[in-house]
Amino acid sequence: MQKNKKIFFDVVFFILAAGEILSHIISSEILHFIFKPLLLIWLSFYFYWFARNKFSSYTKLIFAGFVFSWVGDVFLIFEGSGEEYFLMGLGSFLVTHIFYITAFINSVKGKKSFIKKHPVIILPFVIVLIVNLYMLYPKLNSLFIPVAIYACTIMTMVLCAVNRKFAVGKQNFGMIFLGGILFMVSDSAISTAKFLSPFPYSEVFIMVTYIAAQYLIMRGSLLHITESQ
Repeated sequence: MQKNKKIFFDVVFFILAAGEILSHIISSEILHFIFKPLLLIWLSFYFYWFARNKFSSYTKLIFAGFVFSWVGDVFLIFEGSGEEYFLMGLGSFLVTHIFYITAFINSVKGKKSFIKKHPVIILPFVIVLIVNLYMLYPKLNSLFIPVAIYACTIMTMVLCAVNRKFAVGKQNFGMIFLGGILFMVSDSAISTAKFLSPFPYSEVFIMVTYIAAQYLIMRGSLLHITESQ
């Protein structure tokens, strides 16, 4: 029964995702306004439905992250109306990553730390961060500080996901780690398209990686909750 319910939730989510991706392929603002806000509403409901019997601090933090992601999605829908919407969207996703960071840190407490044993893993992430900010710096102007803070935060989120390697099950770790990486890729694509130069089907690429990231974090978190019972 649980498996059938998950298939239903998956099918609805993939229909919503397809609608949002299609809106960018055919440049339909109407479809974009319909489907984008629904994505995180459904994902949050999906997560709540299967995690409601185990509403631990981890569950609450991940759920709060989805709520702020929805707020960020809504602000970014109106991004073309003014820079303030971009900043409010950025701020909402900053809060999302803080919730994810806290959840991932808590899931490692009292267990083996991967980064403590392999600190060198931090280096490639720092190099990528510095290169990205160096490339963006001439274009960002007054936005440099908020973008830099956000970039450091999402890098921290990914590193916290990496740090779970020894502390949780392989599938749980793999889903959340890949989700974190895809989130970072999606945000890097946003900054490239917005501040440097748009690339072919950039909006489609951004949404595919973002949707996959949130879905993987959600499914990995459900596995984590099951393993913790």
